[in-house]
Amino acid sequence: MCQAETENDEITKNCTEGQPIKCEKCPESKQPAWIKPDITFFGEEMPTRFEEMMREDCPQADLCLIIGTSLMVLDFCLLPNFVPKEFRLTFYMLDP
Repeated sequence: MCQAETENDEITKNCTEGQPIKCEKCPESKQPAWIKPDITFFGEEMPTRFEEMMREDCPQADLCLIIGTSLMVLDFCLLPNFVPKEFRLTFYMLDP
């Protein structure tokens, strides 16, 4: 991946039209290079930096907010295990 950036206007336009965006910086080959957002899609492996930072940051935290996850997906479901034992964990779930 070349890590090239693209303007939001172009992304919005292409997403609205349902069209993928070709990377203008990658050389043409047999297959076009598509731009992918800098996010992890469901089913993709988390970046190695996520686990590194989870192991490093969680034990040092004064507060740990885990927001926007059902805790059903690896690696997010492991986050509470890295919070220091003396922390009280409270979960607020929108879904029953």
